[in-house]
Amino acid sequence: MPADGSTSETGEPAWRLARRRKIVAAASRLFGRAGYDLVQMDEVAREARVGKPTLYRYFPSKDELFLEVAATALADLEHRLDRQRATDSEPAVVLARMIETLVDGLSRQVASLHLLTDGHSALADRWRRLFNARRRPIIETLRGVIERGIADGAFRPVDPEIVPAFIIGMIRGGLVGVPRRPAAQIAAAAVDLVLHGAGAAATPARRPARARRAAS
Repeated sequence: MPADGSTSETGEPAWRLARRRKIVAAASRLFGRAGYDLVQMDEVAREARVGKPTLYRYFPSKDELFLEVAATALADLEHRLDRQRATDSEPAVVLARMIETLVDGLSRQVASLHLLTDGHSALADRWRRLFNARRRPIIETLRGVIERGIADGAFRPVDPEIVPAFIIGMIRGGLVGVPRRPAAQIAAAAVDLVLHGAGAAATPARRPARARRAAS
């Protein structure tokens, strides 16, 4: 942990930012294992190896900590998608990887929501508002790949604004509607549907299967 008094891009001292990340990582592990209701702030403090007063200086409630964990996971999802878009792979391969990444990232978020009891409807609503606020960067990343695919002739000239929103909605709907299906199975179904519908007319019908193999 830095102790030189340097600051992050947000102006927060580097040592404080490092401690915040340590707490969020500890909470993420605990929420992932036990769910919101069963995790106590005492446990988070022990897992992060900080005192409980220190924990509450960073996060005054478990709700705020839970939402910070969710926001951090969504930011990580955005970075993963950005890295995939920046590759030189064929658009169909990149889009397949991005769909798989979306399913992986959102499945954890949806699983956390499922573990919230009815008494936490306000917290679930705050998570939904948080997610909706972070949708635009994800849509823009998907849009970039779809536009490149259209320009290359790999995709039909679909609407690059509407289709990314459809993809996100389809994945969320699949994760909520069939929560007992493995995430990999949902991802494969989404890849098949999207690439079969977006593939250029001259693209062989087995193109989506090849894209999945290349992405694995």
